[in-house]
Amino acid sequence: MKSTNLSELSEQELIKKEKNLKPILGALTGILSLLALVIVLLFVQGQFSVALPLLVVLFSLVSILFMSKKELDDVKTELKKRENYEI
Repeated sequence: MKSTNLSELSEQELIKKEKNLKPILGALTGILSLLALVIVLLFVQGQFSVALPLLVVLFSLVSILFMSKKELDDVKTELKKRENYEI
């Protein structure tokens, strides 16, 4: 994945990046919540052989969620630094 310096992006590019990240984070949060519910139900039913691998997937995806949230926070911080943008 190509890393870009946020200070080199224009305001329009930052706004576009922010608008793209928000629904992605919302969808990922919803999917992870549903996955957590499925894992709990599988544990209750005693299907550990299915629930444990899903638990590993859940923890892996949670790390992606945190990285994306940090990226969104960085974009918002960069936009706040610029005087013409209101959040």
